[in-house]
Amino acid sequence: MRRARGERVGTVIADLTVCGAVAPYNALAAGKLVGALAVSPKVISAYRTKYARPSEIASAMAGRSVERESRLSFISTTSLYGSGSSQYNRLRWPATVMGGPDDQQISFHQLGRSRSFGTSQFTDDTVDALVRLSRLQGATVRVNSLFGEGVSPRLRKVRLGLAALGWSSNELLKHGRERIVYGVRLVENLRDYSLGIDPDPRYLVDPEQVDGEAAVAQWWFERWGGRRAGQAAVAESMRAHRLVRPLRHGARVPLPDVEDAPSEQTPPATDQQACLPGHHGQDLGAAGY
Repeated sequence: MRRARGERVGTVIADLTVCGAVAPYNALAAGKLVGALAVSPKVISAYRTKYARPSEIASAMAGRSVERESRLSFISTTSLYGSGSSQYNRLRWPATVMGGPDDQQISFHQLGRSRSFGTSQFTDDTVDALVRLSRLQGATVRVNSLFGEGVSPRLRKVRLGLAALGWSSNELLKHGRERIVYGVRLVENLRDYSLGIDPDPRYLVDPEQVDGEAAVAQWWFERWGGRRAGQAAVAESMRAHRLVRPLRHGARVPLPDVEDAPSEQTPPATDQQACLPGHHGQDLGAAGY
């Protein structure tokens, strides 16, 4: 089991961290489209293209070239809230949409709930103080947020600081905001392939299907998008968004009010600048999701 976890489980399973649709496309249930596209043949193919190469950490530890299995077999994700998820609820479709067998379905299965551990309840200043404290106390394990050290460096930093205070990290790191955990099975022989019993995956989708995304989009439109677009309330809510001046678009993030007047070196933000960071002043538009 330990060998299978090291050789396969960590590389044939991926986690979908951020998935959704920004306004006004959320009114069309476009989040379901994004969720379905996240497990499409193009994603499976791109994943293998990116990771079908020697592993840096494993190769360095073994002193030889070590290549991990890179054929994606399972994708997991969590709900935004703990009460339920309208996005992943009833999100299932025939495998034939993606070139799979006639008697199979692809779906987001509810697996359980998260244990609700994390660091979102700690501010950056608190984390910095805990890191300084753990170093002053001579912590034997340093967390430098470098590649290869392990997952969640922020969590490990907070744990070391709490330990330096003599406080129970398990109690303080549990924020209590549970999330529903979902999983999407991409292969028929998930267990045996993940454990290394079967050498090859038997895909429910065809990773080589070139038009799989178009078929998924057509399925989504017939199932959800077209029906939503025909509802008067949805159409009215979408008309409230516009990409011409004056811009009124729900995907734009307004800048916070600043009490002090801007200096000459810091000109006030224009309408083009008041958008999501990292998009260089461009409105998200249709590419937002």
